[in-house]
Amino acid sequence: MVTSPKISECTVLLRELGYVNKPPCVTCTSNSFYSWRKEEKGMGCWVAHTALTCLECLRLMPRMFKPIEKYNLTWEDVEVLAVMHDVGKLSSQYLEGKKIQHNVISSYIMLELCKDDETIENSKPVALAILLHHEAYHWKRLLHLQIQPFHFVDSIKTINEDIRLGDGYRLALDNLSDFLKKMKIKAGLKLINRLKERNVYHYDQREINRLLAENAIRAKAFLLYWILYLADNRAASSRESHQNYWIEPLRRMSPMSPSDLAQKILENHPRPDISLTAIPVKALTQL
Repeated sequence: MVTSPKISECTVLLRELGYVNKPPCVTCTSNSFYSWRKEEKGMGCWVAHTALTCLECLRLMPRMFKPIEKYNLTWEDVEVLAVMHDVGKLSSQYLEGKKIQHNVISSYIMLELCKDDETIENSKPVALAILLHHEAYHWKRLLHLQIQPFHFVDSIKTINEDIRLGDGYRLALDNLSDFLKKMKIKAGLKLINRLKERNVYHYDQREINRLLAENAIRAKAFLLYWILYLADNRAASSRESHQNYWIEPLRRMSPMSPSDLAQKILENHPRPDISLTAIPVKALTQL
């Protein structure tokens, strides 16, 4: 039986990956790098949430591998997307409680790390998908400011200082690396090593503006965004308690026809938007 830590995300991650004694983390970094806020207080674990998002992407691979190839993407692009989507939460600005848009910072860091690297062909679609993965915040700001929708770029708040990753962030990255090795996710490890070498990024708003203006990358980015939406929200469902993890209600259901299962999810599941699509059958019976 897994020794459950106090943080629900960690409990779920350890159970889903089959750790029976203790997590591989030599030193827990959840007190320094959290995954969400509740009443302005840092909660959860950035490492666990990111690793869970990677796991959810792996579960989507059997359903999404062919569409990904059709758009001239690779599954490695999805793995990089999952690893990098919340990297902005390692920034000192986020950790200090400043009202930053962490998805914007995550996207920018992705762009900077991959600049001039021809081996990462789809870095821009990945960066755009990261930028859009909290688009609801931007639409809310547009409505508040009464800005026309085609001025989406105006919803992005100006950042007037360098992006600095918080003290001790390399240890958090080391902890994440251990989980990625367990899941055999190699694509993200290269970027993690780069992140460990650089902790300051000179933010340039024009880079984000140019990214939004490149029509050619949008089709790829929207497909990646859809995958990230599912994986990120499924991972986040574990935050309040491990019983709320999105797949638990499905595991408690008796075997039934697909149509009956769909109706049951629509009627009873607290998050049908993330539970009705691409259900990972193997995960239903792995416990």
